[in-house]
Amino acid sequence: MDISEPSYFAREQAHLPFFVQAARELGYYGYDTHPFRPYLTIESAHGYLHRVMLPRELETLPFDDTLYHQVTAFLDKNDLPILFIYGQHDPWTAAGVTGLKGKKQIKIYTEPGGSHLARISSFPEQTRAEILASLKKWLEEE
Repeated sequence: MDISEPSYFAREQAHLPFFVQAARELGYYGYDTHPFRPYLTIESAHGYLHRVMLPRELETLPFDDTLYHQVTAFLDKNDLPILFIYGQHDPWTAAGVTGLKGKKQIKIYTEPGGSHLARISSFPEQTRAEILASLKKWLEEE
């Protein structure tokens, strides 16, 4: 219950629009179930987002990577003041923005030991001060 309450997996719930977008445009992180094979009744977790998170009528929703390629191209070509914050132990960090070499304004921070609850305020003091200094600079430029 502390990690993921049952309502997260309910067919009728507030996260449904996000799950549809994840299935259609963003992708969804996977799990390596091989080490747990002796304890599982499933062969793999492949396609579990569609089976568990989507209504039955959307279980065959195809993935379209157009948005992914548009966002990647935008970030590759531009260096705008953008802040990405991740938690080290948040599964979504696996699908986070990476590989942006030479960017001066795009900032990527990963909270050590952090989760999906990573926030500016949850970073160590030195990192938090660096993030806030960047934000202050960007706001003063506007």
